[in-house]
Amino acid sequence: MKKYIHLLTKEEFEKEKQYNLTEEQFALLEVIDYAEAKRKAQSIARFMKKEIINNNGAISISFAKLCKKYNDWVNSRKRYRKELKKYKN
Repeated sequence: MKKYIHLLTKEEFEKEKQYNLTEEQFALLEVIDYAEAKRKAQSIARFMKKEIINNNGAISISFAKLCKKYNDWVNSRKRYRKELKKYKN
């Protein structure tokens, strides 16, 4: 097993110290973060493709509008769960 020596920023050091993670656990968290970022990038690419197709091959939109439309698109595709009933004891 290879060991890497790297310097942590102050925030990374505090985070690692706070959760008391081993190097293997910390590396696993980085892999999960990478997978989540990749999944989000693919989702944004699908959204952009849909927008370009809907606009006949062109798109001109501000970043703020893009973020709002993307969030609306994501939220419209989520399945809404029924709320759990609260029981009184």
